[in-house]
Amino acid sequence: MFECEPDWIEILKQTFRDYHDKVEIIPKFLSDVTDDKNITIDDALPDLRGQKIFLKMDIEGAEPKALRGAKRILTNNRVKASVCAYHNADDCIRIKGIFRKYGYEVSTSDGWMVFVWDPNIFDTADFRKGIVYAENY
Repeated sequence: MFECEPDWIEILKQTFRDYHDKVEIIPKFLSDVTDDKNITIDDALPDLRGQKIFLKMDIEGAEPKALRGAKRILTNNRVKASVCAYHNADDCIRIKGIFRKYGYEVSTSDGWMVFVWDPNIFDTADFRKGIVYAENY
């Protein structure tokens, strides 16, 4: 689990205290680079070649960037994913494109939504799909 907000880290530690041997909280942002504040999915996860992985992401619009940092995981594993796609107007298209690049089947959640917290919402006034689902097995 990735969380950078110190208050949330403490809350999550309490939430998962009974699972401390199964849940690790990494205090970095998921990204397409690894540095002092960021980490890629590939760098965060060990070589899990061939294993089944479920990837769930709601990281406030950084989903495409995080997926670009998951080349090894997306290429070498059997992955099912549920990725939020509403934070930015073009997130759904970008996220689906990344998964399709690696040969994934993609679909979206039913229905449409308006993400009113988008600072450009009055310029775009668009309806968005909430979640992109992807799998390669």
